[in-house]
Amino acid sequence: MNRNTERNSGGNQNRNSGRNTGRRQNRGRGGVFPAPVWIGLLLVLVVGLRTRAVMAGGHQGTADPTALAGGTAYLNTLNAKDPARVEEVIKERQAAKMAAEKEQRIQDLVNGATSVWSLFEDYAFMGDSRTVGLYTWEFLPHARVIAASGATIRYTLEHLEEVKQLNPSWLILCYGLNDVSIGFWPTPESYAEEYKSILDRVQQELPGTKIFVNSIFPAKDPAFDKSAVWRRIPEYSAAVRDMCEGTAYTFIDNDQLAADHMDLYEVDGIHFYRNMYDLWATNIITTIYRSLDDV
Repeated sequence: MNRNTERNSGGNQNRNSGRNTGRRQNRGRGGVFPAPVWIGLLLVLVVGLRTRAVMAGGHQGTADPTALAGGTAYLNTLNAKDPARVEEVIKERQAAKMAAEKEQRIQDLVNGATSVWSLFEDYAFMGDSRTVGLYTWEFLPHARVIAASGATIRYTLEHLEEVKQLNPSWLILCYGLNDVSIGFWPTPESYAEEYKSILDRVQQELPGTKIFVNSIFPAKDPAFDKSAVWRRIPEYSAAVRDMCEGTAYTFIDNDQLAADHMDLYEVDGIHFYRNMYDLWATNIITTIYRSLDDV
């Protein structure tokens, strides 16, 4: 849906930029380092560690030749490795650390000791106008939120190359509003079937990325005056949930969140006020952490 026709002017300051376009601008902001840069960073780290290791008892400048030779050999070996493998190893170590710390991170979030937005690391969002709000409200950098008003699940493959450039550890999908009303999928089952086909294609292209699928937030009055079929959103969302079961795709259930906070919907009955995003992000990050394997 085009946000210019849906939104009420109240409470919507500073949100016009990028709302109704699928163009990606300033893609470098917030993106992961390319593989050569990762290697360079590792080299700097290793050089620093090796240098400290060979400095004996404060006698600076008296490096052990054997240690230096070993360090040089290690650097040469690392440099000869496949850059993609080097980045994969880095991601594996980051994931292990995060899994080990997940309970403490969740507790810190519950206690208000940390901001939920600071917990999003090496991620990408894809979705529709509800997702666009993540950067127009300035919660997350635009470069990490690949979304557009009116987008459906097919937008995912149309912008797959952009996601591949980010190569995120987490890919978080937030579609459904337009999908239900556009008429491409007359039944929830047909929708879930194509959704899974798209996810399988993305996973094939990004084998190291864990995919998370948000349930479809329901609409409320007066949205049904625009599209009565939005009353069927719960059916489509349930089909997506069932599709995720038994797969590597993790379903993020937002049903209770929506039921408890209908007051945080904008007057169009579709989109969200700012405070809803904090709650939604908390539900997302908690689900992500709960899905991590203990190390």
